[in-house]
Formats: sequence, C-alpha cells, structure tokens
Amino acid sequence: MLLDIHAPKASEVLAAGELAVEHAMRSKQPHAVVLTWPEEAVVYGLYEAVRDNESTAIYRRITGGHKAYMAPGQAYIAVALPWRKSLEGLASIALGIASCAGGTYGVTVFGETGYIEVLGARSVEEARQCLLEALNVEKSVKMHVPRTSLQELATLFESQQWREYIYHRGDAEAERRREGGYWIRISIETTDGYVTGYWLTGVFFSAPPTEVYNVLNSLRGARFHELMLYNIELAIEKRIQFLGITSEDFMSAVRELYDAVGIRYYTR
Repeated sequence: MLLDIHAPKASEVLAAGELAVEHAMRSKQPHAVVLTWPEEAVVYGLYEAVRDNESTAIYRRITGGHKAYMAPGQAYIAVALPWRKSLEGLASIALGIASCAGGTYGVTVFGETGYIEVLGARSVEEARQCLLEALNVEKSVKMHVPRTSLQELATLFESQQWREYIYHRGDAEAERRREGGYWIRISIETTDGYVTGYWLTGVFFSAPPTEVYNVLNSLRGARFHELMLYNIELAIEKRIQFLGITSEDFMSAVRELYDAVGIRYYTR
C-alpha cells in the first residue's frame, strides 16, 4: 500500500518513511512512500558522524549506509516489509530499487518488519515504477495519512542533536574497515577506571537500528572489566545483525579498547 502524504519539508519526507513502518507493523502488510525531495542537502546514515566541512543542509536518517547527496526534485523511497528480518535480503531488494531508479540505500529492521530507504532516485515516476518492479507488484493502493502524525515525527528529524552528531576521540580508539567503503570506529573515555563516555561513527547497516548504542551504553558509569566485555560480546551475538561490517569487526574493536583501558581482575 502506498501512503498518500504531503511532505514539503525534508524532515517530513524522512518522517514519512517511519510512518510507513508504523502502518506496516500494525497491519502486517507492506507499506511504502515515494516523495519528492525538496532541497539541496546531505543525508547521513544513522551511524556516521558529521564532518566539519559540510557546506549544505544536514539531515540524518534511521537506516545505516553511505550518506546521500540530495538535490531538489530527486525522489525519496521508503518501504516497510513485514516478516522480512534479514539485512542481507533487504539489502538485495534495496540494491535492486537503487540500481533501477538511482540513489543511495539504507536498510534496517524494526521488530518483525524490514525497512528500506532509497535516497536520490532520479524522479518520483521512475521511483514508483522501480519500487513496484522490485516488489513484484503490478499496482498499489493509496491510503491517506493525517498531517498531524507526520509533523510530530518530523520534529525528531529536525533536532540539531539528531542531525549533527559529532564524533570525539577519547582515551582509546579502534577502527575496522571492509571493502565497499564500510567501516566502524569507536572511542572510549575513562576516569579513575570508570567509563565516562563513548563515541561511535561509521558506515554500515545494523538492526535493530539503535541497539549498538544500547549495548555501548551499558559501559557508561561502569568499570570496563572482563565480565563487562563478555556481556557485550553476548549481546552482540544474540541481539544485533550487521551488514557491511561483521559482528566480529565490532567485537574486535571493543576488545582493542578493553586491551587499552580495561581493568583486569584476573590473570592467567
């Protein structure tokens, strides 16, 4: 089902994608939006920190992946697919849409619902056709969505804290890189043996989208000891999917940080 949404602002365009997810989760049916992007901007993936030299409007989406350089008149595509929980499978669909219509893609999963964003498609008409072809659908039914729902979500995408996240180097830093321009960098700050801050940046895909932050947040205010390292490793293994980088990339970076600033209660 294609949501019928009037979204004149960039923040509302991004919010419209999340509305598609909400409707798909409730109905257990696929929902999508295809909208015209209104302004020149760079749209970062969820995990990549903003660079100092950006000279245009900055936005951030909820999916990972490479940043997209947007121009007015290009199209934004978002599609929510219930029961599609594999990042690899979602990326295959997203790549098909982006290869057909143009643009940069991002993928993640909310609960039982897969989510795809494609930014920078050549035109709305071409984007709609490519979307239908990629999903093997002949036509779509439009459903009207109240603007009040859209405006509430849009305020989150307008927040400076959300849009302009900046990375800092702490007392220790670790980085891992993969082919295709995918990478992750994590830094950690400690005071008297306690973790007082962490920062993450990179280009990759992850699901659930913010779970990597939840896992790293478990370090804040605690001593970084062997049990904490084990708990992080268990959480990564059981709770998070990665694509672009691997779970081992993430964990090896965390282990490097532990080797640099962690506390050892036991010796072998």
